[in-house]
Amino acid sequence: MQTDTRSVTRPDRVSHTRIGISATNLAGGLGLSGARGRIVSGPVKPVSRRWFLGLLCILPAGCAGLGGEPPIEILLSDIRPGTGGGLGEAALDFIIRLENTSPEPLTVEGGSYKIYLNDTYIGQGLSNTPVTLPRLGSQTIAATVHISTFRLMGSLYSIFKSHQVSYRLQGTVYASRNGGSSHSYKATREGTVNLDELQGTLTK
Repeated sequence: MQTDTRSVTRPDRVSHTRIGISATNLAGGLGLSGARGRIVSGPVKPVSRRWFLGLLCILPAGCAGLGGEPPIEILLSDIRPGTGGGLGEAALDFIIRLENTSPEPLTVEGGSYKIYLNDTYIGQGLSNTPVTLPRLGSQTIAATVHISTFRLMGSLYSIFKSHQVSYRLQGTVYASRNGGSSHSYKATREGTVNLDELQGTLTK
């Protein structure tokens, strides 16, 4: 069972829209009139945040650029022996669960994940296998990390010999929706993961 805390940042690519409002139109919208922006009659109405956000949403891509939390969250659910390690190295598959918190399906094209166990940097895992996340659903992917056997049986041995370790996962996920362009989403997760299955393999 994993426990975790999370923090997320907004997407790297955010749509920005330049807004052009003439002084006359702005004055009219605020209940002002008169030449050269001078107030001649009528009370001054402050521009409310709701009014401004509503104006942005009328413009193309305005609401999409307002941000909010990214729709993808990540967590480390398991660590398993991998395949494809070269001479003098071992491959480990870090099983990462991707959660789609939006009401629309997302297509994940790949991602990169920096992995720390017990505050020790293990390596960066990459995944280039496309996967579709259902609306308000999740899928798991494997991010493979290649570690030298010297390091695995040396400085990292005490970590992988443990039954349970704390982890920190820093990921960049590339995803799109409705066939649109790909965006990068950054997410960080901390928690604990059980190593009983992996420990039995590495310590034989």
